[in-house]
Amino acid sequence: MDKIAGLHSNNKFFTLKRLTFILVLALLVQTAWGLSLDPRDISWPREAGRHSLANGQVQVIVPRRWSQAKPKLLVLALHGSGEDAGFIWNWDSFAAKNQLLVVCPASDSKQGWSTSEIPAILTLCQSAKKHYQAEKVFLSGASSGGQLAFIIGLLSPD
Repeated sequence: MDKIAGLHSNNKFFTLKRLTFILVLALLVQTAWGLSLDPRDISWPREAGRHSLANGQVQVIVPRRWSQAKPKLLVLALHGSGEDAGFIWNWDSFAAKNQLLVVCPASDSKQGWSTSEIPAILTLCQSAKKHYQAEKVFLSGASSGGQLAFIIGLLSPD
C-alpha cells in the first residue's frame, strides 16, 4: 500500500531538498541568453500612472496616492513565455486598489526566462527598491516567470 510506482514512501532519496536541488540544477543548465537591460541606466518615474522605461523593456505602475511617508510594497512581476513587459496590465486594477508599486521587466527571449537573467533582475529590484524606498518586495510571475520567481526565492530569499 505504501508503494508508489515501485518506491516506498520512506525512501530518503526523494526528500524536498533533493527535489529542489534537482529542479534548480535542471534549470541552471538550460540555454542562457541573458537580460540585456542594464538596470543602473533606468530613470525611475515619481508621477502616478503606468510608465514605459528603457525602450519598453521595463513597465512600472506608480499608484495615485503614493506617498513617501507610507510603507510601500514593491511587486516585481515576471511575465510568461511569449509575453513582454506589457504583461503589467494584469496588475493595473489590483495595484491601484492596494497602492502597490509594480515593476515588470521583459525577458530578452520570447521563449521564456533564463537563469542567466537573475543577476540583472536582482539589480533591477534593488534599484527600484532603493529609489522608491520600498520596505518589502513581493516577487511574482506567470508561466516561465513563475518558475524563475520560484528559483530566485530559493537562491536569494532576501
